[in-house]
Amino acid sequence: SGLTGTVTIISAKGDGPIGHPRLDITLEVADLANRGVKVGDGQGTLTWDPSQDRLTGQLSVPERGYTFQPNITTKAPHPFEAALTLNQGDLGSLLRIVGYPLPAHVSGVASGRIDVAGRLGEVPERATVDLAAVQFDIQGHSFQTEGPTRLNFQEGKLTVVPVSLSADGGVITVGGTIGGDMDLKILGTAPAALVTVLSPEVLEAKGMLEVDVGIQGSQKLPRYRGTVRTQDSSVKLRVHPESIEDLQGEVRLTETAVESNGFKARWGGGTIDATLHGKLEERGWGWQFQFNLEDARFERVFARDEEGEKNPVATGPLLARGNITVSGGADLLATLGGQVRLEAANGVIHRAFSLEKALRLINLSFLFDRGAQGKGLPYNELSATFDLENGIAKTEDVTLRGPVLWAAAVGQIDLPQRTIDGQLAVHPLQLTDRVLRAVGDAPIIKQVGIGTLLFGRDRAVMVVSYRVQGPIADPEVTRVSPEAVDRGISGIFGRILQLPADALRWR
Repeated sequence: SGLTGTVTIISAKGDGPIGHPRLDITLEVADLANRGVKVGDGQGTLTWDPSQDRLTGQLSVPERGYTFQPNITTKAPHPFEAALTLNQGDLGSLLRIVGYPLPAHVSGVASGRIDVAGRLGEVPERATVDLAAVQFDIQGHSFQTEGPTRLNFQEGKLTVVPVSLSADGGVITVGGTIGGDMDLKILGTAPAALVTVLSPEVLEAKGMLEVDVGIQGSQKLPRYRGTVRTQDSSVKLRVHPESIEDLQGEVRLTETAVESNGFKARWGGGTIDATLHGKLEERGWGWQFQFNLEDARFERVFARDEEGEKNPVATGPLLARGNITVSGGADLLATLGGQVRLEAANGVIHRAFSLEKALRLINLSFLFDRGAQGKGLPYNELSATFDLENGIAKTEDVTLRGPVLWAAAVGQIDLPQRTIDGQLAVHPLQLTDRVLRAVGDAPIIKQVGIGTLLFGRDRAVMVVSYRVQGPIADPEVTRVSPEAVDRGISGIFGRILQLPADALRWR
């Protein structure tokens, strides 16, 4: 039968000819499963009548809402008929048993009756499903049927007589066939949460969608055709606290691809124009996202959590553009690729662990006390270009310019591991008495001598270089002598800091 579990016989009564009695059995079943799919615990009765070579009975599994009534011929090839009654029964387990599992993050319950016929150990030959009420839950949204639902299964093909599902004021109609190949049609207005079925590890969505989609092909590699339009919806990437609001645009589905041009939305306090391309690959959906973000706020785009909102990394207006690729799956960050350009201006840096530690080494951490509100480091320009590959962001042009100091950085950030490995150069602009006194009192300067840090013919330029390694939140920062800095990196630092060649005597 494909069933596994443990049976406890509560009572058994036999009557009739010795050797071939009719048996009436009351039993309990624990850990019932069908071909590896857990069903649960139940209780019921069985009647075995040898004179008719027939086994009948009833088994209830209350935790799933199932009542099963089999009628099995005990002689090979064991043809059977059975009725399954559902009372708010679990559709997820039932559909997994028959080979049509619900997508991830989707659950369902139903009430009604299912009649099945076939042979034990084989795929049922036919089945009829008559349900009075069906409810699917997708990302917290409930889809309920309007009227009865009828499904027919015969010769390996499931036919869905067109049925309407309503949710949050929208109604969609679903109909067609599912078998070796699918041919389904979905039409109507539905909550945007419906699209999260495509990539539940990545997306959350709110709002309404206009859907006109056909699905054909195999369940493993379905082909989608049609359009999905959105107006004032919102989408949230699970790796970021800020939602993409007031989303407007149209998605075109062709075979195993998703394409959209001209998406507009609000994100991080600014406006974003974007295009989205998706393709179903062997390991899941792969996505390419091109965007241009204007008039956003640094503190919102780089928000992390509630604590981060109260104590932001930095403030100021932000422009960003880029091309990002990502593949579906649990290890989302490890698949990131593409390039991102960031430009910010006229703000204040509140948290920059690497820079603060670097300044602390030469007694200049007090520079972070200067800001619009008495805390932070003011800047006029902050920019960088990051090349992404397999979740690693590499850069050769991190630029910080402000009234207090200039800085430059090169290196890489491992986003999945949340580590950093790079080099940093800091150039204080004003060698005031306080700065010189602070630098001169630094233990590391007393070891190497302040003369090694002052370069140029007029000895008016001070540049200090560092190595930054370790966790992003708390990296290890160590000073690097000018002679130890690679010539190529020193050239980058010189270009960013706009210093003459003889002011940077790195070999």
